[in-house]
Amino acid sequence: MVDRDLKSYRDPGDQYVDTTEKVECPETLDLFAPGPAKAHARASDPETSHAAAKSVRRIRRSQAAVLSCLKLLGPQPDTLLVSGYEAQRATYQWPKQSPSGIRTRRKELVTQGFVADSGVRKRLDSGRMAIVWAVR
Repeated sequence: MVDRDLKSYRDPGDQYVDTTEKVECPETLDLFAPGPAKAHARASDPETSHAAAKSVRRIRRSQAAVLSCLKLLGPQPDTLLVSGYEAQRATYQWPKQSPSGIRTRRKELVTQGFVADSGVRKRLDSGRMAIVWAVR
């Protein structure tokens, strides 16, 4: 099923998480809060309507799992986020996601303002430097 609000693939079993308030620790996240991913305002609507639409913050279950993982592990580059997610997935009953899916969910969380570049760089085993991502 295509979720037109997110312009990306959404698993039919994927649920939304209300994040208008602080996102809790992994064990207390309400992963099944109903609702749309994004509120919209028409181009002809006043500026206040656009501001209100932007203030609605909901994330999908797959995004909430990646956010929870990053909170649990602390600031991490994508490679360690992926391995940490895979290591903890069964313990926290997070949905199965591919490494590229985990990186994509992290990118979506950056776009939505939940995760940011920490300003720190970490040298990977390959010798390349990687951005260390942190929960905002």
